[in-house]
Amino acid sequence: SYSCGHISTGEGRALISSLNEKLGSDEVHFYPGVGYRHICKIKGREETLLSNCTPPHDIPDKAIDEFLPKGPGSDLLGELMTRSELVLRDHPVNVERRARGDIPASMVWLFWGSGKIPDMPAFKEVYGIDAAVTSGVDILRGLARMIGIQVLDIPGVTAGPDNDYAAQTI
Repeated sequence: SYSCGHISTGEGRALISSLNEKLGSDEVHFYPGVGYRHICKIKGREETLLSNCTPPHDIPDKAIDEFLPKGPGSDLLGELMTRSELVLRDHPVNVERRARGDIPASMVWLFWGSGKIPDMPAFKEVYGIDAAVTSGVDILRGLARMIGIQVLDIPGVTAGPDNDYAAQTI
């Protein structure tokens, strides 16, 4: 499974912390997100943005060898991915996941959806009104913050099937 069975945010944070300890540097930093969705920031290696990377949800249950990053910058991405396997293999989170019969997090899959943060005008500047958003999806929350939209933190709002839609009504 490309999302290790929708790993919990707490488990993901513990794994990301270990990835930073073992693989992080002045050049590479991992940022925890929600569930299995996290960010890896690489400084000074613009060529990684040109790598050809396959989204993991496009290749479920397939051998990954032919889908590893290719092209400019793929050497660094491939190295981080390979080294992540060693960090994650016997991590206490994965030991517990295996004991429960859950799918372990076996590797980071880098740079599907990679890019640079664009300069964007504030929402109010463009439309002349204030706005707010509620979402359990980190990327939507981040985009909203980037353009000055207020992000509402509402208990029960998730990025999954357990989302409390009633909590989001006005």
